[in-house]
Amino acid sequence: MEQKSNKTQTALLIVFMLTTIFLSAFIVYDKFLLTNKTEPQNNNSTETTKEYINTFKTYENLYPTESFGKVLVKGYATIEKIKDVCYSEEECANAKLFDYVMFNIVETDSQEFKDYINKRIGNSYFMENAVGLGCLENNIISYQNYSTEYGYKSYKLNEINSQKIINSSKDNPITLYLERLPLISGGAGASTCYSFISNIEIVK
Repeated sequence: MEQKSNKTQTALLIVFMLTTIFLSAFIVYDKFLLTNKTEPQNNNSTETTKEYINTFKTYENLYPTESFGKVLVKGYATIEKIKDVCYSEEECANAKLFDYVMFNIVETDSQEFKDYINKRIGNSYFMENAVGLGCLENNIISYQNYSTEYGYKSYKLNEINSQKIINSSKDNPITLYLERLPLISGGAGASTCYSFISNIEIVK
């Protein structure tokens, strides 16, 4: 009887020891999982990278032929002195001079935009591989643009963005995302600070 009791006690002791070992192993493993837990990726993140796609195109099927769209360009600004719009020799002799910002393009993937610019050399708002952005006054770039959607509209960049453009140089170029809106219905007489560009965005 006593031998049977000893066997029972030994069996219970073995069960207790195995249970203790199992629980200890489980606790250690659980801590390991918590320590090395990998958070799932959030595929619904609101943080996105903007894509700058060249959509500038010339539409020869329109009358008159029209070019519009968006284009990514890298370059630098220079200031040209231009006279206020005038209509007589006397008027032009006394016309006010404006600081006009030309953006000299050194890099773009859009051959159509290059062609658009260089076909207009001789126009006051274009130079070889350069397009006018508007007038600089009180450290701010402002301009007018004509489009079918908005008609004749005035635009103005803030001082920070104006200065970023003005402070660019051949050795320190800046990248802009330019947009020309469609002008299907024809235009009107251009002002001194006119630009053939409708929207100007600095690429961060």
